[in-house]
Amino acid sequence: MRDTIPDCCFVPSNSGLRLARRRPGRVGYVQGLVCMGIWILAHEVGHGACSVHRRLNDVTGWTVHLALLVPYFSWKFSHRRHHRSTGHMEKDMAFVLPTKADRETRRLADLYLDRELFEDVPVVQLPKLLAHQLAGWQMAAGVRSEC
Repeated sequence: MRDTIPDCCFVPSNSGLRLARRRPGRVGYVQGLVCMGIWILAHEVGHGACSVHRRLNDVTGWTVHLALLVPYFSWKFSHRRHHRSTGHMEKDMAFVLPTKADRETRRLADLYLDRELFEDVPVVQLPKLLAHQLAGWQMAAGVRSEC
């Protein structure tokens, strides 16, 4: 059988490594697409969309979240709390709206410039994006563990 297979098929190839070294952006882009797809599945499983059986949802969710290095059960409980109180001034964990007192104290700190005017400017968003991606998850995990 070995005689029917060309000899070049038995020579190890590093083409994948060469591609990763030459085009790290493409590899990262594809990896991001795959991980985002896995995250969408993990998110839906956390909502119970995988099965009508809760245990199967939990096993599937734990497995998929494990691939993303995200703790499933703590995410599931905090995400459920977020959905229960979305937009609530005191109970929402993700999108906490500023109160009138917050806006007034911010105005003094900003010398009466409204932050909402600058929130979509790329120069402002880049440091926020870097801080969120490099330290945000660790800080959020620390805050949630104290609750």
